[in-house]
Amino acid sequence: MNPIQVLMDEHQRIESVMKRLSSWSRGLAGGEQDARSELAEFVEFIQSFTDTLHHGKEEEILFATMVERGFSRQQGPIAVMLSEHAEGRALTATLRVLSECPAPWTEEERSKVVRASRAFVDLLVAHIEKEDQILYPMAESRLSDTDWDEIGRRFELFESDAKNAELRRKIAPLITRLEGR
Repeated sequence: MNPIQVLMDEHQRIESVMKRLSSWSRGLAGGEQDARSELAEFVEFIQSFTDTLHHGKEEEILFATMVERGFSRQQGPIAVMLSEHAEGRALTATLRVLSECPAPWTEEERSKVVRASRAFVDLLVAHIEKEDQILYPMAESRLSDTDWDEIGRRFELFESDAKNAELRRKIAPLITRLEGR
């Protein structure tokens, strides 16, 4: 298992769904009907796949190993990535609350949904580019083969953990639906 390839493959899936979220929010801004259930599906994908499964591997395994090998957690690339993960969680929480508002959305709520969706997509697309172009190459150049073997082993354990495996199984149909929009 190549851990960086796993993360980059997940980035492609995330970017695919972010394109759908962007398109959906443009439609909403253009006056399409409220679609709380669709927003709730995007939020579920973000919380389950992007945050729990993808960011979980990054934060708990890759970033932790990088910090153990001398990268700073308080400044530099890892600090930026963690800060952006937190910013994404705050935007996701906003979207979650808005997806649970009573029907129909007020004009103000609709505007908040559009702004938060766009902000989240913009944040995540730029974030992925930084990881793919800067952070991952830094990790590849500074971590040893032994480190990568251990990261790969820990990724496999993370994926096979009963809770994570069940979450992945549960959201598979959702991912298929979102990617098919």
